[in-house]
Order: sequence, then C-alpha cells, then structure tokens
Amino acid sequence: MKIYIACALDGKSDWNKRRAFLARLQTLATELEKGGFKVVDYRECAKSAPQNQFPLDTNSVEIENFVEFADVVIALFDYPSLGFGEAASAAIRKHQKLCMGFVVRGETIPQYIPQFVSFIYEYDDFQDIEAVLKSRSYSVCGK
Repeated sequence: MKIYIACALDGKSDWNKRRAFLARLQTLATELEKGGFKVVDYRECAKSAPQNQFPLDTNSVEIENFVEFADVVIALFDYPSLGFGEAASAAIRKHQKLCMGFVVRGETIPQYIPQFVSFIYEYDDFQDIEAVLKSRSYSVCGK
C-alpha cells in the first residue's frame, strides 16, 4: 500500500515545535516503511527545503503528484499540525483518495475536520497507526 503523509503546520506555533513535528513525521515514514508500506516521498520535500525556510511551498505540483500516486492519504492532527494543507486538500478532492486522520489519544480532536476525511483514529504510538493501516477495517474513533 502506498501512503502519502500530508502535513500543514500552524505558522503561529514555535519553530522548534514545528521542527520536532517534522522529525516525528520522518520517524513515522521510516516506521511505516519497516512495516512494508511505501511512503510517497514526503521526506524528499522536507530534505529539499532550506533549513531556515518554512513552510514548504504549499502550491507545489509535487503534492498533487504524491496524492495521486498514493492509495491512502493520512495526516496527524497533533499540535502543531493542522492536518491537511490546501494543496493536499485540493488534490484529495480531485483524485478522490481515502483519507485518515490520527490524533494522540487523550488530545482534543480538532473541531474542523474536512469532509473528505473518512476516519479519525486515536493513537498512542506509531505502531497503532501501522496497525490501523494494516487492518483495513477502519472503524471510526471520533468522527
């Protein structure tokens, strides 16, 4: 299964929190690949951004290509993430992809969840996310 990890960070959040969150996304991608998934290269976008430049270009054509190539699009709704960015949202609607959101267990589920998000799950660690993706049973947690 090919997965695209969408990311939109709150620009008002502390830079160090955003940097730490991006590192978590890289760890998630690595863990999913160890579990047998193909992660559609979010990491290449992160590597290509200059160290002092954030956010990445949200109008990037690559985001649409990544979404189109993926079987599933996921996003973490943990602070400082806002979930899906504008470019990913437009591509998701255009290509009608299955979308799932994940939030750390016990954290507040965002009030605004785009209509295209099929499922919201709580998780304790990245193994929980991997288990949901492998189960394909996709039971709704909070939506």
